[in-house]
Amino acid sequence: MKRITLIFGLTMIVFAATPNYVGASANSAQHSFSGTYASGVLVTDEESPIIVTNEQLVFNIFNFPKNYDERLEDYDAHVSATYTFENPADYEVTARLVFPFGRQPDYIDNDVFADIIDHYEVKVDDVAVDATIRHTYQSYREFNILKDMDLIHDGFKSDDYYNEDLEIFAYTLKINSSYVPEYNSYQRTIIIDLPTNFSGGVIAQNYQSSKVTDQSKQISLYVTNQVAFTVYFLAEDFPQLEHNIRFVDDSYKANEYTGTVTMLDKRMVDFDELAYRYYDDEGLVSASDYKNAVLDKLNDNFLDRPLNRFTNMTVFDLRYQLLAWYDYDLIIGAHQSVTNEVVAPLFPTISTNYKPPVFDFEYLLSPASTWSSFSDLTIKINTDFFLIESSLTKFSKTDTGYELTLDNLPDKELTFRLSTDANPERTSFFGSGLLFVFIAILLIPVLGMYLLGAITLTIYFIIRASKKRRR
Repeated sequence: MKRITLIFGLTMIVFAATPNYVGASANSAQHSFSGTYASGVLVTDEESPIIVTNEQLVFNIFNFPKNYDERLEDYDAHVSATYTFENPADYEVTARLVFPFGRQPDYIDNDVFADIIDHYEVKVDDVAVDATIRHTYQSYREFNILKDMDLIHDGFKSDDYYNEDLEIFAYTLKINSSYVPEYNSYQRTIIIDLPTNFSGGVIAQNYQSSKVTDQSKQISLYVTNQVAFTVYFLAEDFPQLEHNIRFVDDSYKANEYTGTVTMLDKRMVDFDELAYRYYDDEGLVSASDYKNAVLDKLNDNFLDRPLNRFTNMTVFDLRYQLLAWYDYDLIIGAHQSVTNEVVAPLFPTISTNYKPPVFDFEYLLSPASTWSSFSDLTIKINTDFFLIESSLTKFSKTDTGYELTLDNLPDKELTFRLSTDANPERTSFFGSGLLFVFIAILLIPVLGMYLLGAITLTIYFIIRASKKRRR
């Protein structure tokens, strides 16, 4: 029986070492909060003769943002990027410069983020200059110098599809279904059956999913019983909408139930009504920047324009997908040099699955490679906290924090991690849990075979011993 005990014990070790993966993932608090970055000054004119003879980055971080505290009343961490620009040409140069400093983090609300980024300034030779805060669409990909800067557009962009000629039909309906879901007595799932030759688009606030085959086109929506909802049809009308709705328990089982549809209203709307659905006209984002970002997002997500467009109304919500920039002009006389300081807020990524939490900061150095010449980079991190990690490992400890001097541009971005303790301890191992589950899945069949064999052998020896005793 020793072999059986060993196998059972090993199996229990695997499960004991595995966290309650399913339960934990469903009920545990959020461990990570997204931050943002800055990436230095960029010149919009590819032919500009301006060169950078010196850059100083000074990070001032004496407090951290608190997760779940979206007001951030006392938070003021920021970076100061000071450049010495030189014009080697025989003529005066007016350069248009832009400085991107990231998207809105998910732990800050709209008004606070706007107030913070509007608080800082741009200086030339220590004198404040006019700088416009611009916004462009940025998906959740890495910053791309050429792609992202190319999205800055003065005025409204034109679009071949999403324009004033696009016909949009808005249907407002209400349903009453006999089916009562087990967990939400008000929620219902409906399926809209579209003609197979339907070539328009469908946008709804309560969009769930779609299924498109050669034989059918279906859209599933979550709706509330007896509460009005609106479905928008782009480029193609669907006058028989209310007669092509089915009531189901969910879009997967699709068990049908009886119900009625009431058409409350049908009207035509223009594209701006959709584009500005989530726009705050009292915020910092200009109307043109917001609409241009909407167009860029739609074109980024719907590159297969000839195909159908089925999506949720939240496609127009750009709250966490707007990249903020400072946009300003710099005038440098022939053979002159100026200093340009840009001060921007810092929003780290927060990891609370450490005790104490850790805060990751990122500053992209690669955009500086676009300048015609670059030299001498000094980086200072003024802080009372501990520098736990850094992508540039040669920082020296100083009285005010940490410092690094380089005579050329490094081939990697600057990332660093701070904490209130020199050795924060990780308190959760979500990835490790996955690993243990994977190992358990692999081992259980093997261990089961050994267990079955051990049981068989044990029974065999018990029977054999019993026969010997009978003799």
